[in-house]
Amino acid sequence: MGANEFGLPTLQYAKDATQMFARDVLHYWIREFHVDGFRFDYLKMVGSAQDKGAPTLSKAARELRPDMAVEQHGRRNRGGREFLAGLADDQRAVPR
Repeated sequence: MGANEFGLPTLQYAKDATQMFARDVLHYWIREFHVDGFRFDYLKMVGSAQDKGAPTLSKAARELRPDMAVEQHGRRNRGGREFLAGLADDQRAVPR
């Protein structure tokens, strides 16, 4: 674990313990402060694999509140269908 370009620690989001910590933090904010949305920035370090990273954060936020608004910014540029599917997921995440 080292510092990122902002001088902050780089967490290893692929590890189960880090994912559990992130889930617990999201649940705390939902339960204690009744937030209705999250914006995840700097996803370059979080990653975008289906079973790890940004999708896991979105899923964790919606475990307690299925209508949770979730925005994801700073993804790595992915190619083709995977990129378009990610955009479609982002659009479905924003309540209308």
